[in-house]
Amino acid sequence: MTGVWLGSARVLKLCALILFLWGTSNASAAWRVAETDNFVIYANAREGTIRKQAERLERYHCGLSLRFGLKECAKLGRLNRLTIFVVKNAKEMRELYGDNGRYIGAFYIPRAGRSVAFAQKLDVGKFAVEGNEASLFHEYAHHFMFNLANTAYPLWFSEGFAEFYSAAAFDKEGGVIFGRPAKERFYELQVSRQVPIEILVDTQRYRKWRKKKVYDSFYGQSWLLFHYLQFAAERKGQLRAYLELLKSDISDTAAAQEAFGDLWQLQKEMYTYLNQNRLNALLVSADRFVISDIAVRKLTKAEAAILPARLRSERGVDEVEAVEVVEEAEQVASKYSESAPVWEVLAEARFDVDDFQGTLDAADRALKIDPLSVRARIYRSYAYTELAMQDQSADSWSQVSRVLDENLKFAPDHPIFLREYYLGFLRRGNPPSAEAVERLERALYLAPYDDGLRLLLAQQFVRDRNFAEAIATLDVIASNSHSRFQDEANRLRDLAIKQLENTEVEP
Repeated sequence: MTGVWLGSARVLKLCALILFLWGTSNASAAWRVAETDNFVIYANAREGTIRKQAERLERYHCGLSLRFGLKECAKLGRLNRLTIFVVKNAKEMRELYGDNGRYIGAFYIPRAGRSVAFAQKLDVGKFAVEGNEASLFHEYAHHFMFNLANTAYPLWFSEGFAEFYSAAAFDKEGGVIFGRPAKERFYELQVSRQVPIEILVDTQRYRKWRKKKVYDSFYGQSWLLFHYLQFAAERKGQLRAYLELLKSDISDTAAAQEAFGDLWQLQKEMYTYLNQNRLNALLVSADRFVISDIAVRKLTKAEAAILPARLRSERGVDEVEAVEVVEEAEQVASKYSESAPVWEVLAEARFDVDDFQGTLDAADRALKIDPLSVRARIYRSYAYTELAMQDQSADSWSQVSRVLDENLKFAPDHPIFLREYYLGFLRRGNPPSAEAVERLERALYLAPYDDGLRLLLAQQFVRDRNFAEAIATLDVIASNSHSRFQDEANRLRDLAIKQLENTEVEP
């Protein structure tokens, strides 16, 4: 998958070498995959270890589901399962994340139908969730929240939520305890620059206030405020009232002032709360847990051989590494020509170097071996579309339509297929039909964490002069500090606000 990659070409080549040697030397012996209702986990680990990791993730998911009022442990469905790659150490994580990833325990890339997370080796304990596992749980809390509510939350709430719920533990019966003290945030609150409370609760003001490369205690304060509002008897019901106010046409600061009262008093009280001898926590007991079956298997030799190339494609490549990845994938395909996963990865790699006919050939090979391959269908569709855009003939576009129809019959609710149906109109220079817009809205409903889909729908709302809907749709991106679409979304949001104001004052 083409994306933004940090670092020089030299670093990228070193990364390619490290991951290639790592994959070929260890993968065939020890790489396994564990599949559950909600996760697909790849790890170079013993069967018992990866099974335990998968079970703890399922229990964590189950605890979140029941905590938020779902009648049972929710199943996100195969299209929304999170794929997790567990790498060996900090060095490999840094190679994946980039030069700024020295202290990254895990990171998450949300995208329709193919959300992925990368985590360092998970040292799973008996009780507490700590270290790399806590980082992974933080990222999953974001993923869960996006699936739970297609709503814009202020940045402090989003990060406070993830910090609160990732500070977890498991009791001896297998229940989940949420809200344990986040130890690393205590230190942050003591030594880092404090964010004034009126700026903390206002996403846009915080972004303008924060200076680059100056570390502040935003995450620690967000965790503390969220924790305080969960448990303080004198603040009972205020957090719920605050969330209701955010649904109305009101600023972040105004919502906080109306729900919490004097913000400086709030800040004083939450720091007093921090200095208590004990902090409360929430227990979701295991008696209602329904843990799905966990299927664990060793990767085939072909899957293990192609894994390094797949891992880098999933992370995202630039032009330099795209060439390296396709060369590596070609070598693996020459040795394992009867493996559908190998051809799937090669289809993606060829697409990333703009070899669209090669993409089509690889996707067709994968589908011949495995007619149920969703990834091959995706890249087959992409390839036909790119070839049609080059050719611009009626026959080429008819072929694109036929492939899209086949894909939608095969998986009518796959968000990528729904999105491609909508984009087909724009690519041919035609206004999208009402059905196409409905399908795009359906895609975002199914994958609310995909900011690319969200931006696409907001652009359609602007074209339709539905500025209020555009603003509401873009607000979700504005509150996501990790979104690579944030700058573009904010520009479109400002435009929509101006247009809405002009519309409102017209006689």
